[in-house]
Amino acid sequence: MSVYVYTSIALNYFPKARVLSTTLKKFHPTWKFCLVVSEDVDSNTLEEILSYSDIDEVITHNMLTITDGFDKALTKEEYVQWQFKHTLVEFCTAVKGSALCYLLNKPDCEAAFYFDPDIAIFDNLEQLTSHFDKDSVLLTPHLTDIEKTSSAVWDNEISVLKHGIYNLGFVGIKNDINGRKFAKWWKDRLDLYCYDDIPNGVFTDQSWCDMVPAVFSGVKVLRDPQYNVATWNLTHRHVDGKDLENLYINNDYKLCFYHFSGFDSGAQLNMLNKYALNMPQLFLLRDWYISECKKLDNPKFSLRKWQFSYYHNGTEITKDQRKFYRKDANLANTFVDPFSDITYLAWYNDNISNARAEDNAIKLTQQQLNLLLNSNSWKLTKPLRAFGSFVRQFTG
Repeated sequence: MSVYVYTSIALNYFPKARVLSTTLKKFHPTWKFCLVVSEDVDSNTLEEILSYSDIDEVITHNMLTITDGFDKALTKEEYVQWQFKHTLVEFCTAVKGSALCYLLNKPDCEAAFYFDPDIAIFDNLEQLTSHFDKDSVLLTPHLTDIEKTSSAVWDNEISVLKHGIYNLGFVGIKNDINGRKFAKWWKDRLDLYCYDDIPNGVFTDQSWCDMVPAVFSGVKVLRDPQYNVATWNLTHRHVDGKDLENLYINNDYKLCFYHFSGFDSGAQLNMLNKYALNMPQLFLLRDWYISECKKLDNPKFSLRKWQFSYYHNGTEITKDQRKFYRKDANLANTFVDPFSDITYLAWYNDNISNARAEDNAIKLTQQQLNLLLNSNSWKLTKPLRAFGSFVRQFTG
């Protein structure tokens, strides 16, 4: 029997995924690492990826079965439309549930772990598999203690309320009845509702898992501080140690895995500067991560643009164009292949983009008029304007 570990990427995230795979193999050389790739992979690319000894299997998006959320597999045309409706992050997240079910269907799979590609492993993970003696689903909450300052409440607690109690950069599943039941439900929800749509209560895969401890049996919430250490929990997790291979949390817990979330956007460094100035090892850990990503880089992959970012004519697809397409079901009947039917882009520009530009122009004019009416100069000239109106009554 085998333990499978997987992550989900577009190929431009390949260096980060290899930091994950190489650090995993350091502790578990016999565990199977699977790379889920959310774009097409030709035979030469596949061969090159599998030439790395730390990658055991590549699962491409078209090897997975996406449904309508209720067991009916999407047709080829429906799947193309499904692709178009998702941004890069939404797409890579949406396939996590299907990939999990794919792995649990393997006859030798006893358990599966998902890790985000921007995670690195620093300790043996058998401390996680030991929980499978009693439990089937492992989750890590973003926070395990209450915040003490207004700033931290805004940065962490309120953010968690919007994005989800548990960080789904990690999830562990035992291949038993409870684990498979969770995996099937999670897949169904991600197939249909994996969008960044916080106003409507959905944040990709995370917000769904707020329900998990209430509706599934065998769920273990991992509160120990060595798991999923990240900037959002540094207010209660002090990281220190003699070197990067021996980092400890709050003196007593050896770091198990660290999550470099927000690395590319700059948010990770900003939060380190805000919450970790008394933890110099975390800045050294960031430098180490940068070095490892460079060392494990393959420019043929990391410089590659995501296949589904563009219409077939090369025009980049905006997030708003995707959102509008998925909001109106009638558009799928009119524009069956939104990637190649440039008529959808033309229709959007004519009916939505131009209309919004006109609305914005009207709003700008109203704002400028309001500024004028509320300005001191307008108020100061009010008596003069009133006198002019009085004079015009007799001279008009």
